Amino acid sequence: MRAERPRDPTAEGRTSKRPSRNPKVVPSLLIAMVVSLGACTQVSAAGPGGGAFPTSTPSRTLRVAVRTEPPSLSRKALRPGATTLSTTLRVFNAELSLYDDGGAARPMLAQALPELNTSTWQVQTDGQMETTYRLKPGLTWHDGTALSAEDFVFAWRVYRTPDFGLASATPWNAMTDAKAPDPSTLVAQWSRPFPDAGGLDMPPMPRHLLEAGLQGNDANAFAALPYWTREYVGLGPYHLTQWEPGSVLEAEAFPGFVFGRPRIDRVQVRFMGDANAALASFLAGDIDVLADVVVSSQQLPALKSELVTRGAGSYVFQPGIYRQAAFQLRPELAAPKTLVDVRLRKALAYTLDKPGLNDAIYGGDGIMADSPLPASHKYFTQADQATTKYAYDPRKGDQFLVEAGFIKGSDGVYASAAGPFSAEIKTNTSAQFETEMHVLADGWRRVGLPFTEAITPTALVSDGETRATFSGVYSFGSPAADAALRNFTSTSIPSADNRWIGSNRGGWANADYDRLARAYDTTLDQSQRAQGAAQLMKILTDEVPSVALDFDPDVIAFVSKLTGPKPGAYLTEIAWNIHEWALS
Repeated sequence: MRAERPRDPTAEGRTSKRPSRNPKVVPSLLIAMVVSLGACTQVSAAGPGGGAFPTSTPSRTLRVAVRTEPPSLSRKALRPGATTLSTTLRVFNAELSLYDDGGAARPMLAQALPELNTSTWQVQTDGQMETTYRLKPGLTWHDGTALSAEDFVFAWRVYRTPDFGLASATPWNAMTDAKAPDPSTLVAQWSRPFPDAGGLDMPPMPRHLLEAGLQGNDANAFAALPYWTREYVGLGPYHLTQWEPGSVLEAEAFPGFVFGRPRIDRVQVRFMGDANAALASFLAGDIDVLADVVVSSQQLPALKSELVTRGAGSYVFQPGIYRQAAFQLRPELAAPKTLVDVRLRKALAYTLDKPGLNDAIYGGDGIMADSPLPASHKYFTQADQATTKYAYDPRKGDQFLVEAGFIKGSDGVYASAAGPFSAEIKTNTSAQFETEMHVLADGWRRVGLPFTEAITPTALVSDGETRATFSGVYSFGSPAADAALRNFTSTSIPSADNRWIGSNRGGWANADYDRLARAYDTTLDQSQRAQGAAQLMKILTDEVPSVALDFDPDVIAFVSKLTGPKPGAYLTEIAWNIHEWALS
């Protein structure tokens, strides 16, 4: 998922179709991940939702270190969060569908996923759709209350409430209604074709616990209910038993989980903001899993030399979040004002030292990006052909600077009629992010574009207004692929009106891009979608609202006595099958 595996709770959710990508894994380490359980015998039986689960004696507590304390345990939080805590949230939650290590959608709470042109997914002549999801029998919330389709309907009502600032986000902006004709059947009605309707990325909410809190029509009060944190009740493999603020979460196996009781009895999630301290605890045997961006590529040398060579565990180096350097394009905030001139942005793109960035952070092995679409995306080939590339080239940068009215002075600094160039680059606090910022700023300074550097402290990295009101350049991460395409639409611009939610932090707006993005999200024809992806990449990389950096990899480490974790496809959560994990 690093201070920021950003997940603004709208555009930064997972799409319901995830592209497959083979992760980078240290080859010898994969073998270490498959450790014999010795005398642990696995016997399957039927779980509450009809799934199979082991009946062998459950193991002891699984100790997981994550970088930061979650602002909410909900998969779709009502308050912005700066870090995607996918492992933490998977512990407590379950949805209609689940994506396995191959990137394939599996039914989770649903008996089956809707199929196009069947009774479960119908498209009308005017483009409206209806999808039907039938829940598995016998499912309950952690407090023992039966799960009902009405819990999904209630969640839709919440997400569609304008005061929460989420109503314009996918998928709720495409849904006209959600109904529960009976407790086990959910019917979603759509105003337009929506290719990802089959998965319906809309987690349910326990209506019996939350409906009264919604009656007051106070969005801030509802979002601040203790339910979302220390009183959370979910549907996941573990239920919350204790929350010590600033320290740790404790959870116990939930017997009523849809796939059956997890094999490990308890999970302890520790909040460890210091990556080196987390690594030291892991190497000392006090932690079993390093997850949720608690360590980064900077700890890889120590993991390799101290962990793998001793045979004590393994790690996965898996492509993750799309990192970018975004420009401030709101005229009232941009400094210098000429950032709104695309020629200056192209000059900055050509003089951004991406090779130096790759060397400094990834030792030359980074997964560098030209656009938000990873190579595994199903329309990557067409989109890549239309993508404008910005290879490091100071001479081209100089040409665009001159066109934008800048001339390099005798002191080696570019200046315009308004004075010498001066700008600020900002990032969130983290050793890796700060290194990234230093490399970018230093590269620009070397060609005569002085940048100062600023760091957003930990206390403010979740503050949407802080993240959107920078003056020059902000380097940050957000989901890649289709989610990224939506993140560049004008509806994803954070503002006071939507409670500063959204990943279009620089405030870029382009009517043609918005139109094509809507078309991309409203056609079910694959060839048309491929063409749309190419058109979107053409506009995005020609207008340069941000510069693509890389696909920042997850570094996830495990002790050798833990079995079950599997490196997966691009954006597959490592804990998708945490109920199957076992400690020998």
